[in-house]
Amino acid sequence: MAIVRTYRLILSKLYLSAWARALALIVAAPLLWISAAGAAYVWNSREHDREAVRAFADDLNPPTPAQRYLIVAPHPDDEVLGCGGLMHYASRVGAGVRVLYMTNGDAFRFAAERETRRLRVDPMDYIRLGVMRRREAETALSTLGLPPKSFRMLGFPDGGLEALFHTNWSEARRYRSPTTALDAVPVAYEGATGAPYCGAALLRLLEDEIRSYAPTDILCPHPSDDHRDHSATGAFVEMALASLSIRGGLPPNGCRLRHYIVHRGSWPQPQGPHLADRMAPPSELIGLHTGWRGLSISKDATETKAAAIRAFRSQMAIMSRFLLSFARRNEVFGTPYPYPPASVSTGAVVQQPVRDNLVRRFRPQADIKSVRVEQLQGGTLVAVQTERPAGRFTELLLNIRWLDRSGGAAEGDSLAATITGDRVEADRALDVRQVGDQMHITIPSQSLRAAGFVVVEAETRMAGVMVDRTGPVAVWFGG
Repeated sequence: MAIVRTYRLILSKLYLSAWARALALIVAAPLLWISAAGAAYVWNSREHDREAVRAFADDLNPPTPAQRYLIVAPHPDDEVLGCGGLMHYASRVGAGVRVLYMTNGDAFRFAAERETRRLRVDPMDYIRLGVMRRREAETALSTLGLPPKSFRMLGFPDGGLEALFHTNWSEARRYRSPTTALDAVPVAYEGATGAPYCGAALLRLLEDEIRSYAPTDILCPHPSDDHRDHSATGAFVEMALASLSIRGGLPPNGCRLRHYIVHRGSWPQPQGPHLADRMAPPSELIGLHTGWRGLSISKDATETKAAAIRAFRSQMAIMSRFLLSFARRNEVFGTPYPYPPASVSTGAVVQQPVRDNLVRRFRPQADIKSVRVEQLQGGTLVAVQTERPAGRFTELLLNIRWLDRSGGAAEGDSLAATITGDRVEADRALDVRQVGDQMHITIPSQSLRAAGFVVVEAETRMAGVMVDRTGPVAVWFGG
């Protein structure tokens, strides 16, 4: 109200009629209120992050020579941002480290334009960018002390991993990259040359890497990472581990799964090079379905990590402040719980952060609060709870993919549905009901009768604009 009173005082000093002043106040008041609410939200969010840093403990033990880390990164630079300090420590004590890149990061338009000095770039320019980012990754890993053969780039489509998981699963439905115009891994990427751009091929390659390397620890992006390639990478890793568990292909002593996070709102704060500061996980993710721990990083290791980040020249030229925000005196890693994922027979509930950005504060009817999956008589219930009951203009998108009980995944082992009010568009029969602040979607038993492991993702939209989405929610249906 103080802002409105100030605005009225300013208007009173202008030579305007009373009607003109009243009209200006009516038009401007909502904009002023939204601006004030936005400023308050940013201030409170940053204060919560500062409080989280003060309370966060760096109690994760450093690497030992007996450990073998497999770090799965969606793009070159993600592995250094999330795990650069850990990799540097591991190289110094003789622990094993292997980095597996899902893509070459070849779809970053601004980087391609800057490198070519042209506003109109063609597919070959994007491919050259992918080759450049491979060289940058080699330099960065060498800076951290890793040998040249410590990584592999699979070369799958940057920006297309979510589509591979949900839509383009089989070779018959290959994904064609809108930037490189490719539908298979090119020779130039020195990766999985010739592999078709489809989810099944990527899953097989992941399984082969885990089986052959036999890691003690796997690190991949957190399910709540805002970047769709990142959350999709986590879904592929969960699916690969489940498939190997069903088929008996996991390392004899098992392996730990940990998450790192790169994209989450404006995190980490403050941005820029703050090498003497510590970080904590995004405050809205603390206390939900992840147990967070910090790894303390020495001053020398922090400086080495910053040097490795600077090796990504094509990225530093565009977003150096964001990238250098990760060079701090600790790194944060999350362990999902329960892990292994819960069984549908006992019910699986995954809480989601709420009111965690300004859009969701204004659209609580589309702010996802939790996802629950449980077995019912004659079907499987997926309950999506929102902060307030979903209205008739709230659009819910549900995507489900599963492995069968032998660990396989076929093109048809999926379900996609769009629910808006009473209208349901789905590729399988569903029963949809709104129960208070929850949308209950019941899937008949015959649809999931052969499922052994299921990954569920939900997304809400209003007026065609995404408001909220969950990361992959993994559930065991039986072996």
